[in-house]
Amino acid sequence: MKHIFVDTNVLIDFLADRQPYSEFASGIFNLADLNKIKIHVSAISFNNIYYILRGATSHSKALKLIEELEELVDI
Repeated sequence: MKHIFVDTNVLIDFLADRQPYSEFASGIFNLADLNKIKIHVSAISFNNIYYILRGATSHSKALKLIEELEELVDI
């Protein structure tokens, strides 16, 4: 299994469905679901993701997305 480090922008593309990049970001998470790769992220990414998502959605929705992300990645 390969281990990859995913940049904050890729995570935001995935969570916020930013087109056209979300399609590529979804592919990365699909590979992780198939146990072909392990995704690693920086802890500071969560602060940045919250800040961006909070501007586009509600506090509770942003937190829910971050909690779901936390289950998919290694910090």
